[in-house]
Amino acid sequence: MKRTVIPALIVAISILAGCSPNPPPEDTGETPAETTATTQDTGARPSNTDALGDPSPEPALPQAFQFLTRGLTIPMGASAAPIVEALGEPLNYFEAPSCAFDGIDRIYYYNGFELYTYPVGGEDFVLSVSLTDDSATTSEGVYLGMTYERMAEAYGEGYEQYLGQYTYNRAGSSLSFLIEDGKIALITYTYTDAPRLQ
Repeated sequence: MKRTVIPALIVAISILAGCSPNPPPEDTGETPAETTATTQDTGARPSNTDALGDPSPEPALPQAFQFLTRGLTIPMGASAAPIVEALGEPLNYFEAPSCAFDGIDRIYYYNGFELYTYPVGGEDFVLSVSLTDDSATTSEGVYLGMTYERMAEAYGEGYEQYLGQYTYNRAGSSLSFLIEDGKIALITYTYTDAPRLQ
């Protein structure tokens, strides 16, 4: 399977707003597992914080983008601890002080995808999931290396476009496709309602 190499700067800017570096995971030689995405409602997500900075969890919206891997649904904005535990040992792990949130940003590297978390009130939540090679697909069968036309066929033309990134927004979440030379170079699910520092 072809592995698509994504520049660390692009991922760091699009996911963590340029707060911390994103080193590539070590190559273990393992074959990535198949992954898909879904829009089912199966978890909770934190809402914006109140004046004291305390998170106020509320149910995830059924319309929000969610990622599915190995039968496990990963809702954007959900508590990260049970998800990380269910996924098992990552291939690699990285953490750094956050400039967008109060605490530590964490990145867990797995076969076919990377899981980014953010801290609020001493707990970590899912900020985003990035697909890392063409073994991982969305529920509509879109994967890295496919064409812009295939993306538009699967998701329509109701996107926002900026510097080659095509973003579909839905219920406090987004699904973004970075297009380079007419082909998909990055697919990212993001929790857009994360309560960032002002």
